[in-house]
Amino acid sequence: MKYKFFCFITFLIAGYACSRPMQQHKTNTARSGWVTGDFHEHSYFSDGGYPMDSVFYRGGHHYDVNFLLNTDHGGRYPRNYDGRTWDKIPGTVFKGSDAGYDKEGRRLMWRWQELLEYSYPRVNMLQKQHPGKHYLQGLEWNSPATSHTTVGIIAGSGLPIASFEYQFDYSDLDTAGGPGKGLIKLNGRKSGYGEMLPDKRYFTAAAVRWLETNYRNNSWAFVAHPERGGNVTIGDLRSFNNAAPNVAFGFEGVPGHQKNTLRAIFYPEHAAGGGTYGGVGYFASKVGGVWDAMLSEGRHFWLVASSDFHGMSSDFWPGEYHRTWIYAKDTANPLSVLEGMRSGNMYVCNGGLINALEINAVRNKQSATMGQSLHIRKGEPVEIVIRFKRTGPNFNNSYPEVNTVQLITGEITGMQQPGTTGFEIDSVAAVSIEKVFLKADWKQKDGWNEIRYLVKAPLKSFYFRVRGSNHLPGTPYETDETGSPLIDSLATRHLGIDGAEEAWADLWFYTNPIFIKVN
Repeated sequence: MKYKFFCFITFLIAGYACSRPMQQHKTNTARSGWVTGDFHEHSYFSDGGYPMDSVFYRGGHHYDVNFLLNTDHGGRYPRNYDGRTWDKIPGTVFKGSDAGYDKEGRRLMWRWQELLEYSYPRVNMLQKQHPGKHYLQGLEWNSPATSHTTVGIIAGSGLPIASFEYQFDYSDLDTAGGPGKGLIKLNGRKSGYGEMLPDKRYFTAAAVRWLETNYRNNSWAFVAHPERGGNVTIGDLRSFNNAAPNVAFGFEGVPGHQKNTLRAIFYPEHAAGGGTYGGVGYFASKVGGVWDAMLSEGRHFWLVASSDFHGMSSDFWPGEYHRTWIYAKDTANPLSVLEGMRSGNMYVCNGGLINALEINAVRNKQSATMGQSLHIRKGEPVEIVIRFKRTGPNFNNSYPEVNTVQLITGEITGMQQPGTTGFEIDSVAAVSIEKVFLKADWKQKDGWNEIRYLVKAPLKSFYFRVRGSNHLPGTPYETDETGSPLIDSLATRHLGIDGAEEAWADLWFYTNPIFIKVN
């Protein structure tokens, strides 16, 4: 009786929270235009604190996110979508080898069975109830080389994602079951809960190749918060992208858990870079760092942001703080949204600093936008046009303003080859902050803030990306003299702000790159 009462109260609280009037942050409802996405959320199906229904409804309706992906962890877990434990549900049949019990004595079910028989059907039901949204089934895959990696497959059943989890998830040790015939267990373990086989990259590559072979046009894999554990290297990311460039084409460099007192839960003793910088991981925030090193190869490897929602103590709801903006040719079609993701025509923003952006490289009558290449002759001038705006308050009921915009450029030098020293080098010298723009440098035009910058005579191929902040250069404990973010622990230590207060005070947007190819 106590448990039933708890479930009733949980649903009542979630329902009341979601019934509050929705703030009007509308995206384009035409067939082509911008949609917002969140690629990483959890529920009762693994270690989340809310039903999947509440997470989707809160993100999709209260915060108006168009594209949501349930990504409960791989492995084995004790609860159904509503929080009831499997051993309390009459008639539950457990498949595969015995998954055992957790520390609380609750019987566990393999995640592949959850996905196939419980989670996907629930997602599918919610999708039918909310046809204006894209509610999709995914997985936070325990990957040997890239650690936590979010995977999505747009499919008409739960069999594809369940098959992927059974074969490749490092924490799924079932060898007696599986959702289909002919599946090969290839998760990188020696045996049981023993140590991993030495070639982690081989097993990770095999998994994403399986996706590319079987679901090339309707699946993707993003490395989640790669800096957190300090064990994902640039060589791992390059190998991941090389193995399946049409599927393994991005990373969640703007991580979730931003309300946590340790921002993004990046422990300084483990995380690459020692923590986050303006809420962004070191790989993306460091000019000339890991992401720039990959872009300098001309790689199509894109940046996205996610909430990583588990519960309200450490996390913002999907869309409340983070969102990734994706341009789709058909906003009503999830496969078109995925194609927009693959194209790289995306930007990320935290805290509602902006809610509209256009960025183009222009030569005569030709132009290119994020993820695209503009081909020019040597010495031919290129104009960079940056336009952004913010309408209405953010979800903190404040009106943030952009005070600094940085134009970051890097020379394109060619691909690093596996087995060479360069494949493991995680920095690049030929990247710099080309220009810092302040409010006096942009003009108001048709409600937009517009910046125009001329690259007069480029002699070599290059790329550029843009980021902006609500801070001015040299803001104590927030930015350096160029306007680049400082490590977030400084704000906590010296400014006395932490958790949600720190997150709302420190806002950024990042674009994906445009490539300029000099013939």
